[in-house]
Amino acid sequence: MVFEDKKRIQIQELKEMSLLPSYVEECEREYSERVDGIAAKIVEAGVPVVLVTGPSASGKTTSSKRLARSMTRLGKKTSVLSLDNFFKNLEDYPKQKNGEPDFEHLHALDVDAVNRCLNELTTTGSTWIPMFDFVTHKSVPHATEVRVDDSSAVVIEGIHALNPELSIGVNPDLMIKIYAGLRTEYYESRKRVIATRDLRITRRIIRDERDRGHSPEGTLALWKNIMAGEEKWIKPFKPDADYLLNTALDYEPCLYSADLEKMFTEGKGGKFSDELGTLAENFGKTGSISMDLVPSDSLLREFIGGLDLGES
Repeated sequence: MVFEDKKRIQIQELKEMSLLPSYVEECEREYSERVDGIAAKIVEAGVPVVLVTGPSASGKTTSSKRLARSMTRLGKKTSVLSLDNFFKNLEDYPKQKNGEPDFEHLHALDVDAVNRCLNELTTTGSTWIPMFDFVTHKSVPHATEVRVDDSSAVVIEGIHALNPELSIGVNPDLMIKIYAGLRTEYYESRKRVIATRDLRITRRIIRDERDRGHSPEGTLALWKNIMAGEEKWIKPFKPDADYLLNTALDYEPCLYSADLEKMFTEGKGGKFSDELGTLAENFGKTGSISMDLVPSDSLLREFIGGLDLGES
């Protein structure tokens, strides 16, 4: 498929738009329309399995849930399954050169189990999904049954969802593949000030400090390996996607300037202080929008907290 060019927004334009009370609502409506449009095409196609991938902090998890909600409203009851359920025990992960577990590697997943489940779903309409305990980093002896039929479907999301090793032997006509990614960047004249990767690392910094107890320094320390993993394991399969789901909300930079500045002044960047300072400076050039204005079902709530998608 042909992917749309990235949208360029001038920083001054963003500052002016951020003053309008309707701006958040407008951006959220545009995202919802993109989700609903793809959902309608999937329902029309009648496939039982939807695969969703995207790089770190692209919003693929909440987008998958929003997609399932839209499909359900269109009469195709849809559940969401994470490939995280298929992680191997930590000691069985492939290793990086430094001997540390490689969390980004395809074979951190039980590839054979994923392949078996996809084949069973698309041939018999039923499979059993394993469970993974992120506290012990071990697969646990429990499983959940997942069923699909003509009136239902399952959305399977994860960074490796489009890797063809997972779907060997699966009829491609019974799957739709989606790549979730941001398509908006911010400029001062011809100079790019905030790239999509800057938005993604900022999303992770905000989320990881709040939900995972990770310092901004710790998140920034991981970013190089995460980016390398994306180049090896995610982006090569982007051209195989049937649809690109644009997960950008154009007002987003206006949410983070105060938090980034506070983290920087408190020294939370550690040895990555320069990187954090650059983010704080660039996001500080935008307008400011209160997080209180972000709807509870917004994709951005995956990162700033307070996500509530209600009943599907």
